[in-house]
Amino acid sequence: MKILIIVFSLLFIVISQNCYGQTPGKRFILPTNSGFTGILAVPNAYTVPNNQFRIGFSMENPYRKFYLTYGLLPNLEITALQTEIMGVDGLPGVPLNEYGYYKDKLFDFKYMFLKESKYLPSLAIGINDPIGNRLYASQYIVASKEIYPFDFTLGFGNGRYGTQPLPPDNKGFGAEIFTHPRSWLRQAMPFWGIQFMPSKKFGLEVAYDPTEYQNQPQDPADQNFFNNNKPVPSKYDFGVIYKPWKWLELIASYQRGNTASLNISMPFDIYKPLINVFERSYSNFYYRPDETFDEKVRHAMEFYGFSNIGIIVHRKSMYLQMENNNFFSDRTAALMALKTLARINKDKINTAHIVIEDNNLPVLEASGNLRLIHAMSSSVKGSNEIADFVKIRTESRLRLLPVETRDNKIINYKISPSFAMSENDLFGRFQYMLGGVAYGIVHPWTGGSIIAGVGAYALNNVKTITGPLSIPVRSDMPFYMERRLDLNNLMFQQTHYFSHEIYGKVAAGLLEYEYGGVNAQIDKVLDKGDIILGLGGSIVKKRSVGNPLGFGSVPDETPLNRYDTFFLTTTFNFKQQDISLKIKSGRFLAGDYGSEFFLSKFLPNGIEFTGWYSVTNTNVFTDSFNRGYHDLGISVSIPLRIFTGMESKTNFNYSASPWDRDVAQDIVQYLDLSDFLTRRIFLDKK
Repeated sequence: MKILIIVFSLLFIVISQNCYGQTPGKRFILPTNSGFTGILAVPNAYTVPNNQFRIGFSMENPYRKFYLTYGLLPNLEITALQTEIMGVDGLPGVPLNEYGYYKDKLFDFKYMFLKESKYLPSLAIGINDPIGNRLYASQYIVASKEIYPFDFTLGFGNGRYGTQPLPPDNKGFGAEIFTHPRSWLRQAMPFWGIQFMPSKKFGLEVAYDPTEYQNQPQDPADQNFFNNNKPVPSKYDFGVIYKPWKWLELIASYQRGNTASLNISMPFDIYKPLINVFERSYSNFYYRPDETFDEKVRHAMEFYGFSNIGIIVHRKSMYLQMENNNFFSDRTAALMALKTLARINKDKINTAHIVIEDNNLPVLEASGNLRLIHAMSSSVKGSNEIADFVKIRTESRLRLLPVETRDNKIINYKISPSFAMSENDLFGRFQYMLGGVAYGIVHPWTGGSIIAGVGAYALNNVKTITGPLSIPVRSDMPFYMERRLDLNNLMFQQTHYFSHEIYGKVAAGLLEYEYGGVNAQIDKVLDKGDIILGLGGSIVKKRSVGNPLGFGSVPDETPLNRYDTFFLTTTFNFKQQDISLKIKSGRFLAGDYGSEFFLSKFLPNGIEFTGWYSVTNTNVFTDSFNRGYHDLGISVSIPLRIFTGMESKTNFNYSASPWDRDVAQDIVQYLDLSDFLTRRIFLDKK
C-alpha cells in the first residue's frame, strides 16, 4: 500500500506537464453514492459549479440514499442526504408497515480552495455529517489532477475514512480537522481513485475505499450486515459511467467485493428556465375609441394585472401609483408600464413617474422620458437598452406620489401549490401531503387586507403514532395536517410605510394552520439595503384540531395557555454574491431563548435556496428529543413562471426539516417583513 501511495503521488509531479484541458476536471464532476462529487464511495477535489445542482438516488445494500447537491458559491458545494438502512427497524417495537426502515439525515460540505492549473492539482477540503449523531462523519483533504482522458485522486480522511468513527456532536459543528488537527492526522487514512472518460457519454472508474465497515458501531447497519468482525472482501470499488443525455448520469458499480450498486443522478443548470417567459404586450387592439387618456392608461395597467391604481397628470408629467399583482419582479413591472405608457402617450406628456407597491407597501420608484422610451422601443437593440435610460430607486429613500389610489378589484385572489413530506424520527413511515392553498384578499382601505386561505390536499397520508413531547409547539403538527380540507388563514393585516424606509405590519386572527392571535413587525432598511433591522413578536394560542374556527389543543396534550414570542432580526445582504444572512434572536414559541441563523442564496431567475441552524437554551424541555437539539433544515422557493412561461408572482416552496422537534420554532407568517424586503432587494437590483 505504501508503494502505491508513493507511486500515485509521483504521478502529480511527473506527468502533470502532459495534456492539459481547457476546463480541468469538468467531465469528472460526478456523484458518489452519497451525492457529493467524487468516485463511487470516496470524494475527489472537484465541486458542482456555482448555481448548479444535482438530485439523485443510489442503491448500495443495505443503504438506500436520496441526495441533493448544490453549488452555493464558486468552489463550494453542499449536499443534503437521507440514508435509509434496509432491514433495520426505524423504531424498536413498531412494525415496519407503521414506521419503515431506519433513516438518517445529514449535510456534507466541500470547498475547493485551489483550482487545478497546468502544474498543480485541484485541492479541496470536506466535512461530512458534522452535526447530530454523526453516523457517517468524516473530514478530509483531497487532491485531483486531470491528464486527459484520465483523472487521478488522492486524499486523506478521518472518521468514516479513518481508523475509528467520530463521536456524536449534538451541541455544535464537529470539525476535528480544525479543532484537533493532530488527532485528525493520527486517525486519517488514505483513499484514492482513477477515472477514465474517453468520451462525454462513457467512462470507467476505480476507487480505494478505506472504510472499516465492520468497525462502525454507531452505524445501525453494523449489527445487521457487518457484525462478523471480518473486513469486507475488498476495499476496491469498480464502476461504469454512462451519460445518455446532459441531464442524466448513470453509474453502475461493484463495491466492497460483494455488492452491486446503482447511482442515478440528474444535474441541472438552474440559471436556465425550462420555458422562456412570454411577455404579453398591450397594443392598440385593446383601445376603445371613446376613452380619455386617463382611462386608456387605467385599462392598460389593469390588462397587466395592476390594481389600486392612482393617476395624476400635471402639465407634461404623469404620476402613477399601483399594486403589482402579476409580475414576479417589480423592476420588470415598472419597465413594462413605462413602455406601455410610451406607446399610448401620443405626445401628451413628457415624463412619467411610477411607484410600484407590493402588499400595499411601496417598494420601487421608476421614472423616465416617454418620448425617448418610445423612440428606443421601436428597435430591438434599443428595446433591450431601455432600462439604462430609466431611473429606478429601490434601496434609497422612496418618494411617495401625491395620488389617491382606487382599487379596481373588489377581491384579489391567488393560488399557491403546497407539498410537504416527512421521513422523520418519531412519526414513522413516508408521509406526504400534496395540494394547494387558495387565498382570497379584500382591501377595505389603504394598507388594510382581509385574508382568507383554504388548503385542499388531494393526496394526504399524514398520520402520527406517538404522543406529544414535553412542550409540543410543532411536534403535534401532524394532528393539524391530517385533514384534506382546512382553513389555513382567516385574518386581518395592516401594512404601512412610515417614510425613511421604515415599514410596519400588524396581523390578527387565525394566522396559520396551528396558531391564532396577534403578530406585529417593524423593519428599517439601512445602507441602501445592505442591512435590515427588524423588531417583532406574537401573542398566540393554539387552534382546535376539530373546530377550524375555535381554539383548543391536541388530545392528550397539555399546551401553554398562550405562546409569547419576541425577536430582534438583523439581515445582512451581500448583493455582489447574491447571498443574505439573517440572524433572528429572542424568545421562541416553546419559551426557549437563543438565535436562529438563515443563509439564503438568490438567483437571477427568482429561485431562492435557504439553510438554517439554531442555537437556543433547550433546558426548558424535559424530553430527550428536544434537549440539546439544534433546529436545522433547507428550503427552496421556485417561481412557477419558470415552468409555465407566463408572468406570475406565485412560488412553489418546499422545505426539509424534522417535524418531531419543538426547538427554535416560530409561527408561519403570511407576510414576514424582513424576508419580503430582502427578496425585493435582490429581485429588483440591476
